[in-house]
Amino acid sequence: MAALDNLEQFEQCHYIIINNMSNLSGKNKRNRILKFVLIFGIILVLLTLLFYIFNLTIKGKGGNIELKIKTKEQAGDNNPPKPLTCTRTTRLKNDQKYDRALSLVYEKVYQGEEHQSVWTSYNYFPAQLVNCIKVDAKNVKAEMKAEGYFDFNNKDIRPDYFPVTIDAVTYEYSDDLTTALLLVHEITHVQQYIMRPSCYKEGKFKLGEVVTSCEGFCLNNEVAAFYSQLLFINQLNDEEKKSLYFRIENDKELHPQLEMLQTLQKSLNSQIIGDCDVYNHECIMRKINWKIQTILEESGAYDEQCSLN
Repeated sequence: MAALDNLEQFEQCHYIIINNMSNLSGKNKRNRILKFVLIFGIILVLLTLLFYIFNLTIKGKGGNIELKIKTKEQAGDNNPPKPLTCTRTTRLKNDQKYDRALSLVYEKVYQGEEHQSVWTSYNYFPAQLVNCIKVDAKNVKAEMKAEGYFDFNNKDIRPDYFPVTIDAVTYEYSDDLTTALLLVHEITHVQQYIMRPSCYKEGKFKLGEVVTSCEGFCLNNEVAAFYSQLLFINQLNDEEKKSLYFRIENDKELHPQLEMLQTLQKSLNSQIIGDCDVYNHECIMRKINWKIQTILEESGAYDEQCSLN
C-alpha cells in the first residue's frame, strides 16, 4: 500500500514537472520569437538607414562630377584647345597628280625657308604642313561654285591629317603649277585653323594673318590666302613664271587660278611700290593686302560666306 502511494506521488510529481517544463518551453519559444522579431526589425532599420546614406553619397558624387564637367567646359571657353600639329616627315598618300602638285608646293616653301625669303617673314604655313595634307576631289563647282575649300568642321581633321577638297572636273587635267596655286590657297586656310581652332569651332571664322584673337573679319582669311599665292609665285624660278605669264596673255579659256592672278597682276601696279620704300616689306604688304581686299569686296565672291551684306 505504501508502495502504491509512493508511485502515485511520483506520478503526480512527474506530471507537475512535465507540465512546468512545457510551460517553460512555451515561454522560451515565445521569447525566442520575440527576440528574433526584434533583431530582424533592428537589422531592417539599419539596412534602410545604410541604403539611404549610400544613396545620398552617390547623388553627392554625381553632383560633384556634373560640377566638374561644367567647370571644365566653362574653362574650355577661356582656354582654347592646344593647336593641332603636323609632325610627318613624308607626305600622306594622294593621287599622283595631286602629289606632284604638293611636292612642288613643298619644294618652293622649303626653299623660301632655307633662304630666309619674304615667305619666311610672313610664315603663311611651314613646308612640313604639306606632308599632312590629304586632297579629296569632288564636284565642288556644281555644289558651291568654288574651286576648292578646307572644311574646318570636317570630323576627319586630326593631328597629322588635314583634308582639303578641290573640284574634280577643273583639276582632273590641270598642270601641276595651277593645281599647286590652289593648294597653296587652301593650305593657308589649314594653317589659319591650326593657329586658332577655337575661333572656327565657335563658328566665328574671323581670322586674318594680323589678327591675334577671334576678333577680326572672315575676309582677312581670304586676303591672306590670296597673298600667300602671290608669295608662292615669287618663289618660282624664271621659267615657271614665264610659263604662267605666257598662258595669262595667250590662253583664250584661262584657268580660274590664272584668271585671279591676271586680275591681281593688273591691279597691283607700280604705284603700290612707288608709295613704299623698296625695302619696306611691311608697307608693301599692307598696300597689297588692301588692294586684294578691295578686289574681293568688289567681286562679291565672298559676300555670303563672310556676311558682308
